This record gives sequence, structure tokens and C-alpha cells, in this order.
Amino acid sequence: MNKLIEKPHIIFFLGIPVLILVGILCGDAALDVNIHDTYYIIAYIHLTSFISILFGIVGLGTGL
Repeated sequence: MNKLIEKPHIIFFLGIPVLILVGILCGDAALDVNIHDTYYIIAYIHLTSFISILFGIVGLGTGL
């Protein structure tokens, strides 16, 4: 527990492979967002890869 308090960036780095695995396992699932009579469809693999990149940036930011 002390390691997580001293180094919180470990949580973000451990979350990256989990998110990528979820994106791969969801396959053809998509997120549908209706904004002003227009549907934006985002595949889960793209959504999870974007969040993984953000986790990597936050992990590097808190680790330095």
C-alpha cells in the first residue's frame, strides 16, 4: 500500500494493458452518441486506445 501512496503513477501504468485488453475483447462494439441529429459512432478499440494514451501521459506526468 505504501508503494501506491509513494508512486501513484503505477495505477495508471497498470490500467493501460487492462484498457487495451477490453478494447480488443469487445470486438465490433461501438459507442453511439447522438448530438444535434447526428450520430457519432466510435469503436471501443479507438476509445480505449485514446484513454490508454491519456493514462500514459498522466502516468508520466505524475511519475516525474
